[in-house]
Formats: sequence, structure tokens, C-alpha cells
Amino acid sequence: MIKFSKVVFLFLYMTSSFANSIEYLAYKQLNSSIYKKVVPGKEIDLGRYRSQDGIGICYNFTFIKRLENLCKTTDHCDLGSDEINALHLYKITHDGIPLQENSVGGGHTSMILDSLKKEGTPYKFYKESCAPFDQMIYRRITQGNPNSGAYTYMENQEQGLIRLKEQFNAAKDCADCIPEIAKGIKEDFKNIKGSLAQIELILENTKGVEFKIFSDVLFFQLQCRDPKNHIKIKPFKSKYASTLKYPTIQSKIDLTLVLLNKNITPELAVCNSPKDSVGKRTCGDHAILINGHRKRCNSENICKLEFKVFNSWGKDWQDENNDGWVDAKNLFQYVLRKPKNETDTEPRYPPEENYRFIQWFEAN
Repeated sequence: MIKFSKVVFLFLYMTSSFANSIEYLAYKQLNSSIYKKVVPGKEIDLGRYRSQDGIGICYNFTFIKRLENLCKTTDHCDLGSDEINALHLYKITHDGIPLQENSVGGGHTSMILDSLKKEGTPYKFYKESCAPFDQMIYRRITQGNPNSGAYTYMENQEQGLIRLKEQFNAAKDCADCIPEIAKGIKEDFKNIKGSLAQIELILENTKGVEFKIFSDVLFFQLQCRDPKNHIKIKPFKSKYASTLKYPTIQSKIDLTLVLLNKNITPELAVCNSPKDSVGKRTCGDHAILINGHRKRCNSENICKLEFKVFNSWGKDWQDENNDGWVDAKNLFQYVLRKPKNETDTEPRYPPEENYRFIQWFEAN
């Protein structure tokens, strides 16, 4: 049995903890038997729910959704019926798509913005349709016989990346093994767009090539280089607010309402669990979007404000967690982004930026 790494275990712990937190927040002080009446407010359509799967790039997906919303509400780009490519955004930020060691780790918006400045304007992203993120779904039989129905799958991107690099190196050492190696890659990454013949051809040309170049060609193929598969985006403003300027829960809520009513989708940096028995809070720096507000009232017309969490864990998570609707005050008790100590800062950014709790995009 292949063991999860400590990084993957921590990621799964964080995501499960935060999922439980949202469910807890949604129902702790909002008893549906009392607060039955829903008073519609505003909900911004962000398209389909997407999943980051086992890769810690929540900030990547919130960035994309915020940018797509800016495109829909301004003339900054023309998405058509497509989406901004998640793999391409990661490639720009990390000098290679997330098929390298240590790729499960997280990041933040500033990393993306710094990388985009180097790329120059207008910003260009591949369309999601030319290299879907779902290609990254990795499924490998680890126990049992699939013909008998008694078997289990391992779904773990980090292990998938390690195995892919092993296959890449094996193809370099054994040209006669390439057909079998290509078949293994196709079986492991069942959603990969390349055909078996295309994968074999890529493997045949790995001599003198780095792994990141190989994985780039493998998952993007040549069609993504075609300008018709590009989305061009004009420069935009990236703004944030800190807990220093908005210290109270109500001030955070008021700012969020102002942004939503301007058709701006704010991103929150959140903690993933309640305070423990000694009053400490565990923060996983998970990024979520808020894309709606409404009220829920009781028979005496006493109402509570709800915000809608738009997460990056797929439609199933939304369906299982009240579609993301949660008591606004409870939610902001989980919003916290500040240094763990005085030296835990990012020197290239102003100190107050380390206390950011909310970020958003605006047109220039």
C-alpha cells in the first residue's frame, strides 16, 4: 500500500476540517425550523463549480473565478463559452505545470501577479478546453482485480507526479519499453487528451529534455499554442483590505456587501477550524470566494444575514454544505490572516499586507 506523504495528509486534514467548519457555521446559529423564510439578496453567477482535487492551489482557482467575473462585467476580455486554463496559470506562476516534486504546496495571489508582470501585457491565458485541468485526475489500481469488482483506486496527484517522472526516466533508458510505458500513462491519467500514439511520440523524443518540458508537451499538446485557443486580458487592479483597517466583524461584513453589490467577487483568506480548548485557532490559509448574500428570517421577521461560499472543491462539496450559504457573522470569525510571529512576514510586501483578509479585482 502506498503511503500518503505528510504534505498530502496535512492537506486532506485541512480540507476536511474546513469542510466541517462551514457545515458547522451554516447550522449552529441558523436553525432552519425557526428561520424558514429566505429573503433573496444578490448572487453573482461564477459558472460551474470546479475542483482543485489533491493539489493545494485554491488561490489559483479563486484568482481565475475573480478574473472571469471581471471579464463578464467589463470589457477586459472575451471568454466566449470557455474558461481560463488552470494548468496554464500554474505553469506561468511556477515555471512549469504542477507535475513536479513539491507541487502540492500552496501559494497566494501575489505570486501570480508577480509572474504576470514578467509575462507582459496583454495577459494571455490558454483556454480551458485546450488542456482541461481534469487531465490531472490520477487513478491507479492499488489492490485487487478490476475484473472481479473487488479492487480499490488510489487518487493522489502527488503520487501520480512521482510515478510519471519514473515513467519519463524509464522511457529514456529503454526505447523498446515506450509502448508499454505510454499505455501505463494513458491508464493512470484517464482524462488526458493525447492519444496513445501521441504519448508514444512524446516519449520517443525525451532525450536531452527536462521533465518539466516533457510534462508541458504531454498535457498541453500543440493545439494550445494556437492563438485561437488564447484568452487575452487587459491590465487590471488588484486590491486588498487588511484586518488592521477593518478590525471588527461588522466592518468586514460591510465591505463584503459593498463589493458584492458592485458585482465584484471578493476572495477571503480563512482559518479551517474553530478555536481549540485553549483558545488557539488553526489556520490553513485556505482561499474561498463570496459570491452572494441573502437574509433568512423567522416568523417575527427577525433576520440573519448569510453569505454564499463558492469553494474550489467541486459541486459535491457545495451540495453537501447548504450550497455554501452560511451565517455571515459566524463565517467572519474564521477569517484571519496575520503573521504567526513578528518575523513571519514576506519582506517584499508592505507589513500590513500580511494582515490581508480579503482581495478583489477592479478594472483600470
